Amino acid sequence: MGDTITLTLKKSLTIDQLYDKVKDNDLVLTVDAPLADALNARLDKPRLGYFATTPRRLALDSYAGEEVIDDERKLFLKIIEETDLNWKHAAYLLQNVISCWKETGRIENIFNHSRFDRKETRTITELLTNTINPYSASTRYKVPNDISTAVIAPHQLTALDKKILPNNYQTINVFTKNQHTLPEFKIFNSTTEIIQAILKNIEDPKDTAIVMGEDSPYRYPIEAAFRTNDIPYMVGTDFKDDEDLRTYLKLLRFGLSHRGLKLKDVKPILFHLNKPASVKKDEFYIRYLDDDHLIELKQLLNNLSSMTFQESLKRYEELLEEEQEELRTHLELLNLKDENITEVNLNSLEYYLDSFDITTESAGRGVLIASPWSSTFIDRPIVFYLGMDSSWTPEPPTVPWVEKSSFDERKKKDFKILMQNGEEQYFLVQNKVLDQNVTPSYYFNDLTNEEIEKFTDFQHSFYGTETTERKKAFKKQTTNIKPKEVKTLSQSSLNVLAYCPKDHFFNKLVDSPDQDYFMKGSLLHDFAEFYIHHPGFVESLPEGTFLELMMEKISPYIDDLARDSWRTQFKIGIENLKEYLDPKKDYQTLPGYQMSFSSNFFSTHFDKPIEEPITEAYFKNYDVGVSGVVDLIRSKDHIVDHKSGSKRSINQIMRSSDIEDIDEKPNFQTKMYIAHHRSIVPDTPIKFTFYHMLDNIRDVISGEGNIHDNILDINYYPENFNEMIQKEMIFDYLIDGVSESNNRRKTLEKIGYENYRRFFEDKDLPQGEVLESKLTVEFIRFCQNIIGKEYKYITKGCKSAIKKLHNFRNQNYFKNDIDEFETYLKKQINKLNQYKHTGFPVHETDEDGKPLRDIDPDELENKDLVIL
Repeated sequence: MGDTITLTLKKSLTIDQLYDKVKDNDLVLTVDAPLADALNARLDKPRLGYFATTPRRLALDSYAGEEVIDDERKLFLKIIEETDLNWKHAAYLLQNVISCWKETGRIENIFNHSRFDRKETRTITELLTNTINPYSASTRYKVPNDISTAVIAPHQLTALDKKILPNNYQTINVFTKNQHTLPEFKIFNSTTEIIQAILKNIEDPKDTAIVMGEDSPYRYPIEAAFRTNDIPYMVGTDFKDDEDLRTYLKLLRFGLSHRGLKLKDVKPILFHLNKPASVKKDEFYIRYLDDDHLIELKQLLNNLSSMTFQESLKRYEELLEEEQEELRTHLELLNLKDENITEVNLNSLEYYLDSFDITTESAGRGVLIASPWSSTFIDRPIVFYLGMDSSWTPEPPTVPWVEKSSFDERKKKDFKILMQNGEEQYFLVQNKVLDQNVTPSYYFNDLTNEEIEKFTDFQHSFYGTETTERKKAFKKQTTNIKPKEVKTLSQSSLNVLAYCPKDHFFNKLVDSPDQDYFMKGSLLHDFAEFYIHHPGFVESLPEGTFLELMMEKISPYIDDLARDSWRTQFKIGIENLKEYLDPKKDYQTLPGYQMSFSSNFFSTHFDKPIEEPITEAYFKNYDVGVSGVVDLIRSKDHIVDHKSGSKRSINQIMRSSDIEDIDEKPNFQTKMYIAHHRSIVPDTPIKFTFYHMLDNIRDVISGEGNIHDNILDINYYPENFNEMIQKEMIFDYLIDGVSESNNRRKTLEKIGYENYRRFFEDKDLPQGEVLESKLTVEFIRFCQNIIGKEYKYITKGCKSAIKKLHNFRNQNYFKNDIDEFETYLKKQINKLNQYKHTGFPVHETDEDGKPLRDIDPDELENKDLVIL
């Protein structure tokens, strides 16, 4: 786009300037109620009657002393009381009739549209015209012609608003001929930094306003920060957002279908009732839990479907230890108090709360928090605008009586006014959230006549932790505890640390719930270990003993409908393990391994101890910097890891253990375990086996299962790869298993092993694409010089040999691989200890401070906590 853009627009009048223009009139009309209040506050002497007001407020108040219905919600209540219309249909018709009436000025225009030309609509229009409400009053009342009247921002008036205007009135255009330059955008890295900047710059709360979307991610954090720092603030709160109400509705909804509830589902209710629960049992179905803090809640959930709303509310108030007068009032207004709690009644209640504004304004004086479209004018000298993204672009109603172009034009003018409130304006935004560009409001395009993609397209400055003096949003207690130095890492810790250090930090900080798949793996691992140590005892028990114990243990995690599937998995897992494991083998313990600290479920249940570290063998190697648990030491050169999840290919395992180009899901387990084990058996080839005990489950069900399909072997060779390929065993590996007519075999047999070894004696096999590499070309020429250039099979044979060597390189580990990994591991441990002092960054960086990789938030274990 080139240079950054400076935003200019027509200067709008301030509230003081507007007052000067209208102060000599008897009456001032504006649809902006806060503007009317601000103008009234500037009167230098009392006046009889109205000075500034809204058209609808003026029209309705002309019927003072008569029975009036002053808002849309109360009209709805009257409709459901006096008609047979269902709630949803009544609300839909009411909202559309009123919308059409406001936009066109005539209520009967609704019948010009066939989908509304029906008996039910006439029922609504008759009730509206036969009652005194803001809309009917606007059609009946007209400002007397002898009252001097000014209308501010007439573009904001609807056709119905204009009905009350006198024949002659003064029009106040809020825009001048002068140009106004908007301030630069101040770009921050996170929500937290924006809140800190606001806290730092608030001097007098009653002089300050904040404009942000109603659903803005800034709203709740900034309100919490204000409360923590004792900063008074004013904000309109919608009753539907009240936590007591939301908890009550959630309670009723769960009461209608509580059998499938897990602890994590009801934790928000428990938290609101001040009965917190541990995260470890989040995945448990609550019917299996008998914790004290759950007893009352479970009893209520079991009984809710037979209660009335009044009975449930009384019980809820007892649990909450607080009366809910406003909720009780609405239940009475809706005639739901004595109705049973049913799906239909609960849907009706929720629809009512979602469809109508039930807003309570904060009392007192403090920072004013407003939404972009609640008011165009804000009577504060200092205004902060937060976010300013695409959510600041309202969608026009999808009704035929509202023209999109007219709607957009009106909102654009309002936007231009909104941007100029106060003596000082501050635009505080983020250019990226979760590594994605934030799209500015579409209305900025109108100011520039260009397609704006991000806030850095405008004049801007960057702010944040390095450029802004920080004021803490939340109080903290400083401690002088010295961080404990880390000397070893487990594979799970390294996997997370390597991709995103901040994710590793939250992993250590936040507990994670036990999951069904963790429990499945744990039970099958425990069986494998128990079977190795007590095979005779296992075989002596009735068939199905271990299966039933596993099903009992997993029951709190699984739905009844899934029990057959889980039973099948456990049954096949047990059979596969018994077939793969060799209980008669003379297993030997090795130095460098010790008994695991974790208990074995079956060992505890049957009181049969695990006495030797040949299974679940724990190691901690300070020299290498690794710690972990080996599931089975099958022999001194063979270790096994049992897996209950899906099987991965060798290529996937190799890719995920790459230390040069870190994978989105790194997994260094194989390298870490080999690094430790080779220190126990140096100069020895090592086989690492992944035994995926459930991988062949479909074949087993169909009667064709083979446990060899569950096995994935990865080999480690204690030589560097370029030394390894010179060995005669590799030469034989390239020849074996193919016919004598095979191009590779013919070529290699013609040149013989000694020539093969001589060629590779000082050669390095390149990474990446090898078939067109310099090495391949040289090998072809080398073989042609020995065999003869006239033999065409040589080229294919040589390429086939190089390709197979390349595959061998990429499907095994060699000494140089593990050497390099150990160096990488030491660096990661050093970085981790440094992060403990300086803070955990989101991105690992190079020496120049640039991120080494992009982070995909979906791959983070704590994606809800890590702010990119």
